[in-house]
Amino acid sequence: MEKIISKEELDELMKIKGEVRGISLKNYGKFILKEKGKEGLEKIEEVMADAGCPIKYKKIKVMDFYPLWQNVATFMAIKRCFNFDEKKFQEMGKFCFKSPTLIRLLTKYWLSFEKAVKSVPKMWGTYFTVGNLKATDYNREKRYVVLRLEDFLFIQLIPPEFIVSI
Repeated sequence: MEKIISKEELDELMKIKGEVRGISLKNYGKFILKEKGKEGLEKIEEVMADAGCPIKYKKIKVMDFYPLWQNVATFMAIKRCFNFDEKKFQEMGKFCFKSPTLIRLLTKYWLSFEKAVKSVPKMWGTYFTVGNLKATDYNREKRYVVLRLEDFLFIQLIPPEFIVSI
């Protein structure tokens, strides 16, 4: 089997600083399971093991921290294995945000729209040890928030400013 992620690519990815909570990786696994079934999830686990960074999605602890490079390697594996385009990754992002675990953790902020918007930086810091996320604009009636991601090494993977419909 041809390597999906080369040793050279993995060596570069491992230079990425920062950590992310396991809920992120766990939700990627849930999305792959939903979209590609058990075989798809096993394929990603096999690719990651072959690359030298094995992941067992069932064993990931949602509130533990994991290296950020592992998230990026997972994105790379998913893109290359399943040819996901930008639209499919957006769908994955929406799926991950709707995670019951995440919703439970954020529920206290949704009682007040304004309080939720103001708490965005704190929520980001709960899940990532690098970067900053700020709400630059919002409209309760039109149900959207404009978010700006700053000081995040992989900003080229995510537009620096994006709109979230709520």
